[in-house]
Amino acid sequence: MDDEDAIEGLTRLGLTTYEARVFLALQKLDTGTASEVAEVSEVPRSQVYGTADDLEQRGLIEIQETRPAVYRPVDPDTAEQRLLEQLESTGGGRLATCRTSAGSSPTATTRARHCGRSAGPTASGVGPSS
Repeated sequence: MDDEDAIEGLTRLGLTTYEARVFLALQKLDTGTASEVAEVSEVPRSQVYGTADDLEQRGLIEIQETRPAVYRPVDPDTAEQRLLEQLESTGGGRLATCRTSAGSSPTATTRARHCGRSAGPTASGVGPSS
């Protein structure tokens, strides 16, 4: 998966483009200052501060209050869980229909319709595309 695909996926989970770029940059860096994040993310440094605050409020990064501030992302699994919870709480039942769970899995057509995807065959002709 390239960076643009990752950014697109994160925006589908509710992040802004800047939030997605900063989060992805921090995943690459492990920790970083606003200058380092700006260089990797291509988000203006002046915008990294507010974006990082927003990501911290979402529980996706931690900010070490030093001079300069140092940003550290949560692990990707934790981030995914938190984003899905936030999306579900703001998106009503739509996300629940998108997810599959044992015993209550919606059909591929229903899932595709509610999740904004085509239920037609993939390039391999086997099933729904994702």
